[in-house]
This record gives sequence, structure tokens and C-alpha cells, in this order.
Amino acid sequence: MNTLTLFCIHCSMDEAREKLFLEGDNLIPNPNKDCPRWLCCLLPCLNNTQAMVAYRACEPDAAYVVRDGDELCVDADGLVVGDVVTLKPGTIVPADVIIFDCTENFTVTCFDKRGVHIQCKPLSPQTTKDLHNLCFAGCMVLRGNAKGIVINTGENTLMAYLIDNKHWPLSQKAKSMSTV
Repeated sequence: MNTLTLFCIHCSMDEAREKLFLEGDNLIPNPNKDCPRWLCCLLPCLNNTQAMVAYRACEPDAAYVVRDGDELCVDADGLVVGDVVTLKPGTIVPADVIIFDCTENFTVTCFDKRGVHIQCKPLSPQTTKDLHNLCFAGCMVLRGNAKGIVINTGENTLMAYLIDNKHWPLSQKAKSMSTV
């Protein structure tokens, strides 16, 4: 186990609360963020657009996080950078994460229904610079288990970037070109 992992496993609830206060909630802006709330209420069809349906399918409710040395199930909005999260089959990845440990069969979807197999390498300065150990907020775990360190939350995630730059939901061309 490396120093980065040891540091994160020992994050306390108090440290996480302080980070959450400073950094804000782990909330990814929805594709209709520029639309006034009253208009969305009057025109419910806005909530059924392709972008909103894809967004809701990628929205996590809860996350398994290690705090004070114990694994807890917490509201995904409460994650902070540096948290260690456990990813299990059927869960949505709650933030952008660097995987430092996973089972051989660890497989996720990336904003679509194709399974992407993540081959985990030991965490080192070299592996943090490639995409082999990254899982992004909104991906769903299909098989296997993994542990990772949260590197981006909320508006700093890849999913938020795609939404902000009008690339959400991913086009068929982008889906077929995507590699993790």
C-alpha cells in the first residue's frame, strides 16, 4: 500500500466535512441547468429529453467511502477529493476516480451500454498519467470490485465537462471512438 492510499484511508469525518464546506457538494450540473426551474415545471417534457434521460441514468445516489478507517455508505453528494471509494457491481461511479486496486474482472460502462474492462496497474507516477486506472463519474460497474481515490467531484468531473460543452449525451460517433 502506498502513501497516497494510507493518507486517504485515514481521512476522518471531520476532515471530509471541512473539505465539503470548502469545495462544495459533489453535484454534477444537469443538461437543463440554463432552463429556469419554473419552465421545467410547466413543461415536463424538458425533463424527458434524451440528455436528461441519459443524465438521470448516470446519477449516483450513494457511495461506499472509507472514513475513519471504516467503510460507510454515504450520500454521493458528500464525497470530496481524496476520499477512498469502493466500487461494487450495480453501483454508479460517484466521482472521477483513480483505481488503485481491483479484481481481474472489473468492468464498467462509460455513459453507454458497452462494457469497458479496466486493467488495474499498481498506482505509480506513470499510471496516474494514463487512462488505464481512471473511472469517471456516471459510469456503472457491471462486474468485479475496485477501490479508488476521488480526484474530481461535481463541476470538475468529465461528465460535467461534457454537459457544459454541449457534448451530452455522447453521440454515437463519440461512443464508438471512446477508449478507457
